[in-house]
Amino acid sequence: MAKKEKNKEELEIPSVLNFAGSIVPSNGLFTCVGNNQEESPLLIDTQTQRGTISNYGNVHKAKGEANVEKALNPENANIQTIDVCYLPNTADIFNLTFSVKFLNNSSCPGACNARQFKELLADFYSAYKAKNGFQALAKLYLKQIVNARWFWRNRDNSIDRVVQIEVGDQRYGFSVPRLLDDPLPTENQENFDSLAGKIAKALSGESEPLTLNVFGTGILGFGQPAFPSQQFIENKKGKFLAYAECAEGKQAKMHSQKIGNAIRTIDTWYPEHEENPNPAKEPAPIEPYGVLQRESVATRLPGKSKSDLYSHLENLAGLIETMQGGLNNDHHYVMACMIRGGVFSGAGK
Repeated sequence: MAKKEKNKEELEIPSVLNFAGSIVPSNGLFTCVGNNQEESPLLIDTQTQRGTISNYGNVHKAKGEANVEKALNPENANIQTIDVCYLPNTADIFNLTFSVKFLNNSSCPGACNARQFKELLADFYSAYKAKNGFQALAKLYLKQIVNARWFWRNRDNSIDRVVQIEVGDQRYGFSVPRLLDDPLPTENQENFDSLAGKIAKALSGESEPLTLNVFGTGILGFGQPAFPSQQFIENKKGKFLAYAECAEGKQAKMHSQKIGNAIRTIDTWYPEHEENPNPAKEPAPIEPYGVLQRESVATRLPGKSKSDLYSHLENLAGLIETMQGGLNNDHHYVMACMIRGGVFSGAGK
C-alpha cells in the first residue's frame, strides 16, 4: 500500500459534506424465452412449504432427550408461504435488462459548509482528471458490467451468458467469462476500450451524461429457479421477492441498489488484498469502510492502516501532494468514493 506522508496539520472534515452519485442504475427486469422463441415477463409466484428442523440452538443446545425429541417433532416444523421465481417448463433462457447513467457529480460536493475544504476537493478532482484517472476507473466499472457480476446468484447457476450494451444506435456484444476473476475475452477489446472511453468522458465532465442500456442473457434450464432481489418488509417474516406490476402479474425485478453494488465492486486496493492478492480475497464495493457483507467484515478501518475514506479526507492536502509523482491506489479509492456519492459529513460542533 502506498505510504502516506504525515500532514503537519490534520484537516477537519466539514459537518456538512455530501456528493450526489455519478453512477445511477435503474431497476433490472427479468424476462424468459420459451420454445416458441417469444419473450415474456418472468413472474413471481407463491408456494407453501414445511421448513426443515435445522436450527442450531433449538436442537443442538436442548437439555435432555425429551427436549431434543420435542424440538425434532415434525409438528414443530416451520410451515410458511414464500415467494418463488421459476422459469416456465417451456423456457430455459432468462434475460435481465437495466440502464445505467454516468454523470459528472464528483467535481463538486452537493453540499459543503467549509470553503477551504471544498477548494481542496476541487484541487483533488482537477489533479486526478489531469492524470487520466477517470480512464482507469471507467475500465473497472465497465468490467463489472461486462462480466455480469450484477446477475448475482443467477450468474453461478447459468451457462452461455452474454451481455450486450446499447449506446444510442450502437450495440456492443460481449461473451461473459466463466469466473468473475477470469480475464475478459480479447476479441472485443476495441469495443471495450471504446465504451470505457465514453464512460470516462462522462464521469470527468468532458461529455454529456452517458446512458447505457444493458441486456444480459443466459441459460438456466427448463423450469429452473431464477433469483430476483429480496424485499425486506418491516414486521413481516418470510421470503418476499422484488417485482414490478405488469399485465401478466408480478414481474421479477433486481433492485437498482444491487446492480449499483455490483458495478462499484472494484476495490482491490484495501490493505489485506493489496498486500496478499489472491482469488479468495474478493474485491470490496466502494464504500467508506469497504464492508464485505457476505463475510460480515469491514476491509477499511480507521485504526493502524487509516485506509478508510474519512482518514483519507483528513489527509486530503497530503493526498493531493502525492499526486505529483503519479496516481496511486489511495487516489483511485477516494475518487471512486466521490463518484459513489453519499453523506460524508464529519462531527458537528
